[in-house]
Amino acid sequence: MKSLAPFPFTLLLFIFSSMVYASQLESLADTMLQADKTSISNNPDQKDLVSMTMDELGITQNQAQGGLGSLLSMAKSSLGDKSFSSIAESIPDINSLLQATPQLDNTSTLSTLNNTLGNQSPTAQGSLMVYNAFDKLGLSKGLVDPMMDILEDYLSSYGGKDTSDLLMKALTPLTVTQDPLDLR
Repeated sequence: MKSLAPFPFTLLLFIFSSMVYASQLESLADTMLQADKTSISNNPDQKDLVSMTMDELGITQNQAQGGLGSLLSMAKSSLGDKSFSSIAESIPDINSLLQATPQLDNTSTLSTLNNTLGNQSPTAQGSLMVYNAFDKLGLSKGLVDPMMDILEDYLSSYGGKDTSDLLMKALTPLTVTQDPLDLR
């Protein structure tokens, strides 16, 4: 009887063990991919907030990002970094929303009014900034309240009631002011 040469046997053993190892790697990769999908579904990203806003208000992605960013910018300036941190922690990639806020237009009526107010009323300045941002984005001022409601509901769901209450406290001047140019 002929004996198997050691080389072919070793080669077969190597191929078989490589296949088993590759199978284990594939299984590990599938497990890691599933874990990533689970973490995404358990922690909705900022795009979900933007998509929700787009769907509910019938606006573009740019308008949703800029509108949400202007509301969050007002809240941040009103609350300060320390108090705003609970809101920031509840909205993944919040910095992209804050950066999407249109800059105040120096030639607009709102900008002129803002410059006239100077530092006398930071609350009114925040409201003017939001209304100016909505104007620049082509959004009706009537969408401020519904967008605030979407943001409040999102924070209630993912940051807790205290976090959404904090946001609404910071945005209260918008509910009181309604429109700084409406002098009726």
